[in-house]
Amino acid sequence: ASETDKLLIYEIGGMFMRKHRWKMLLLLLFSATLIGCSGKNDGESSKSEKFQSDYIDISGKDIKVNGGFFSAIHGMSYFTDFETNTAVPICNKPDCRHLSTYEDAETACNAAKGSNNIFPYKGKLYGMMNDEDGTRLVVSEFDGSNRKEKDYFIDAGCVFHAGVVVGDELYYFYSDILDAAEEENIQDTKYQRHFNVLNLDSMKQEEIFTEEADFVNVLGVTKDYLIYSLINGDTPLFYKFEYQTKKSEEIALHNSGYELIYFSPDKSSFYYAGTEKNELDTIYQYHLDTNENEIYLNRSELKEFVGEETGYLSLDGILEEGVVFRLSDYPKQWMFFKEKESGAIRELSLPQNLPAEGAVLSNFICQTEEGVYLNYYTIGETEGDLIEWYGYIRWEDLLSGKNDVEVVLKPSVSSTGNLVDKDGKLIGD
Repeated sequence: ASETDKLLIYEIGGMFMRKHRWKMLLLLLFSATLIGCSGKNDGESSKSEKFQSDYIDISGKDIKVNGGFFSAIHGMSYFTDFETNTAVPICNKPDCRHLSTYEDAETACNAAKGSNNIFPYKGKLYGMMNDEDGTRLVVSEFDGSNRKEKDYFIDAGCVFHAGVVVGDELYYFYSDILDAAEEENIQDTKYQRHFNVLNLDSMKQEEIFTEEADFVNVLGVTKDYLIYSLINGDTPLFYKFEYQTKKSEEIALHNSGYELIYFSPDKSSFYYAGTEKNELDTIYQYHLDTNENEIYLNRSELKEFVGEETGYLSLDGILEEGVVFRLSDYPKQWMFFKEKESGAIRELSLPQNLPAEGAVLSNFICQTEEGVYLNYYTIGETEGDLIEWYGYIRWEDLLSGKNDVEVVLKPSVSSTGNLVDKDGKLIGD
């Protein structure tokens, strides 16, 4: 295996060897993944406006801009358009069937080129590719044509984690293995976590820091700063990093360092799932002006809905009117909405009313003012083989219980590479 493959194996292995193995399995299952770019010729002005943003968060696989978001699913790159609620392959080749390499090993579709972390920059579409020589940027037109490679910016044996594009700079985290040893079948691996800033025009970069840590996570970003964690053992440290000063300030949060944060609409505060007495039993609101954590909700408030206290809390969406969240006790899950003004809590029925029979709600992927994009899955014929759909629901329909989910992208390939039809059934059975 290559050094990069080894690092990925060590990273995953380290996560699952941790004390809270079941929680990490669910966090991985609930991790965000979604959809990529438009092949339509809307005109340069509308296209430019659609792909603009004050900042571009590339900490997850769904990369949001003003008019939609980019993503890569099973080797295919898509753009999901907020106006049409459609996921369009990044390809405008005439008569192209838009097949992935799983469906056609000889596919020539532009959307099947294999780049990750897709984002627009100065009228072009950028992505990342890694090989035995390292990680480099690739640049194409918005339809995926005229694809060119830029310089490597991460060395071989290293793994890109997350980043944010602000102006002409990419602030990003990556890792490499400092030392690895095995004793009595126990893997002891030490990592270096790097934080750099790369100028996307000149490809010159500056190191912000290099630290030895077990894990590094970007928890949330804005146009002015990002929040990240460094974790050693069971001890997380949290920081707010400002782009203008390129300085980090330590802040105090009450969780494990893996849970994402969700900003209030005015960005004056953020919410996160944390721990008061038991693991992930509380939702906190962190006020940026006072650096104070306020308890917004405790799991004990849900007794009338679920009886005995059970499971752990996770956030799904932040609205002007309140907060959407879930209580999970695998495989069960309950969804709720808490109103900000009255403090009233009511149960939502979306997890029990998804379009596919027997489906499980995975994650809310991308939030807009009008609604939210989500993914959900069914279990295939073999254990661990997930078949995913991507959809959209208006906040109004979610909160009213109408649960009218519009399917945005149907499955074609399962998580283990099996071909499936639009109903999620294995092809050939």
